[in-house]
Amino acid sequence: MKTFRIIMAALFGISGIALLFDASSTLSERLGGFGISLVFAYFILPKFLRLILLEKLGFDHSRLNHLNKINQEIEHSAAEKKHIKNELQDLNKQKKKIVHEMDRVQRKSFEFELQKIDQLTQVEFGRYCEQLLKKIGYSDINNAVNSDNQGLDLLATMGTTSYGFQCRKHSSVLGNSIVQQVLAGKTFYKLDKVSVISNNYFSASAKQLAQEGNVELWDRDTLKEYLSDKYSADRNSKNESENLESLSPSIESETVSSEPLPNLIENDDSDWSDF
Repeated sequence: MKTFRIIMAALFGISGIALLFDASSTLSERLGGFGISLVFAYFILPKFLRLILLEKLGFDHSRLNHLNKINQEIEHSAAEKKHIKNELQDLNKQKKKIVHEMDRVQRKSFEFELQKIDQLTQVEFGRYCEQLLKKIGYSDINNAVNSDNQGLDLLATMGTTSYGFQCRKHSSVLGNSIVQQVLAGKTFYKLDKVSVISNNYFSASAKQLAQEGNVELWDRDTLKEYLSDKYSADRNSKNESENLESLSPSIESETVSSEPLPNLIENDDSDWSDF
C-alpha cells in the first residue's frame, strides 16, 4: 500500500512538472495545475515521507510531532464523544423501558387493589369509603346509617360546604334509583352536595339524572385515580429501595395517618342494618 501511494505521488508530481512547462496553456493555468498536482502528491505520500519532506524543507520535526500528537488527541476526543453519545442513547432507551415497566406494574397494582375492594362486604366498603374521605381531606365525617338512612351513608364537610355520600359496593352497573336516593337524602339533611361512591360503573341514564341533579358519581375509575394519587405520594416520600405501600384495606389501621386505608373487616351490622 505504501509503495502504491509513493508511485501515485510521483505520478502527480511528474504531471505537475509537465503542466508547468506546457506552452499551450497560460501562465496562470500552468501555475494552478502545478500547485494542485503538488498538493495531491503531498497528501498521497505516506505519513513518514511527508514528515521527512517537511523536515528537509526546514520545519522543526519536534513541532511536527507535537502537532501530530494534538491531532491524534482531537481524533481521540471525537471518538470518545461519539462513544459517550451512544451510551447516553442506550441509557435513554433503558430509561424508557424502565418507565414503561413501572407503569405496567403500577396498572397491575391498581387492578389488584380494586379486585381486593371487590371482595369487601358492603359494611367493609362503607368503612373503606369513610377512611378514603378522611385521607382526601373531608372532616366531621359522621355515619348516617340507621334503619332509615334517607339514602345516605356518610355525612361530611370540607370548608363550609356540607356533603353526603352513599357508598354502594355492587357487582353490576348502577341505575337511576341510586341517584334518586341521594337526591332525597340531600333534601332531608339539607346538604350542599351529594355523591355516590361505587366500585362499579353507572348507567347512561343514571349519569344523565346525576348531571341534572348535580350529583357527583365516583365510579371505579375515580377510585383508581385516588389509588394513583396514593401511590405517587408514597413513591415521593419513600426511598427507592422501599416497596410501594398498598392502599388495600388493613385490619390494624384505624387512624388517618400515612398508613394504608383500613379494611375494617370486623362485623358491625348494628351500624349497617339496612344491608
